[in-house]
Amino acid sequence: MLELERKQFEVKIDGQVYNLKMPTYKQSVAYKKQVTENASDEVKSAELLLSYLNDLGLPLAVGETLEVEHLGQLLEFILGSAKK
Repeated sequence: MLELERKQFEVKIDGQVYNLKMPTYKQSVAYKKQVTENASDEVKSAELLLSYLNDLGLPLAVGETLEVEHLGQLLEFILGSAKK
């Protein structure tokens, strides 16, 4: 029997651990579509990323305090893990 469970991962930010879920297919497609549609608007793209991470379990208030580099690292981890 094939049993599928949604993957989760932990991220530690300033000593606090947060549990995030890997995105579903629908979440991934919606995010990529929105980013493509707003590629020329850096502010909107950043807002989309924060909203995406919030949907995965990272509180918006926490995401807003992260350095831009850290947001990029989170996104790379999620996208890289989703390809596996």
